[in-house]
Amino acid sequence: LENEIADGLSRDCLTWTTTTEWSLDPKVFQKINSKMGPLRRDMFASPSNAKLPKFYSWRIFHQNMDAFSVPWKHRDYLFPTFNQISRVIRKIRDDEAKVVLVAPLWRTQP
Repeated sequence: LENEIADGLSRDCLTWTTTTEWSLDPKVFQKINSKMGPLRRDMFASPSNAKLPKFYSWRIFHQNMDAFSVPWKHRDYLFPTFNQISRVIRKIRDDEAKVVLVAPLWRTQP
């Protein structure tokens, strides 16, 4: 039962608060940026967790635009919510984007 509740909450894409946000450790981000950057835009951020001055959100909830509504180009940084990963991969393919995507390695997912 606990897993079902947690799974349901993790899939709820209508809820977005600062208490449910996560962020890559700043030291890890800096290593990625130094090796693969400079990165231009943080495509799945909020004001409280943005890693770069220019950022977008995965949905509109403040003045920044929806990340899916703009073209993805070179050196965008993507750390999407897990329930958005399939959509993100489709967008990368559609835009023929060269990005840095941070995502879990799920061997059991298609």
